[in-house]
Amino acid sequence: QLHPISTLDICWIILNVTHITKPSFASCDETSLKLKWDVIDTSVVTTLALQYKEIHETWEQAKDYEVAVDGAAATGASLTEAAVVDLKPGTPYYVRLTAVTKDGQKTVGPETVFDTKPIDCTPKSRKCIIS
Repeated sequence: QLHPISTLDICWIILNVTHITKPSFASCDETSLKLKWDVIDTSVVTTLALQYKEIHETWEQAKDYEVAVDGAAATGASLTEAAVVDLKPGTPYYVRLTAVTKDGQKTVGPETVFDTKPIDCTPKSRKCIIS
């Protein structure tokens, strides 16, 4: 038996999809950032992407890292974290999540900024062994 969907149900679905949290920091090195976020409802979201850009770029120039396609984790990805690689050392990157629902509605989450580590130019200690 089918049950009618109320306006309240529709609002909950839209709010549930549009409530995308900011990615949070997990780890980084000189050329990569590992980020994590809250679980997204994949019964509603078909595509989830992590967008990232340098500070001087626009969001239209941002790169996309697909996290979920057709409601399942993309190859090499997780539904709650991703590592973005081949970044510039010591550079701030703006990041955000975008989600597309089964009906084609695109939702953009809040942005945040993270830096990659600078290149470490500190000389390594030398050890001298005399025998």
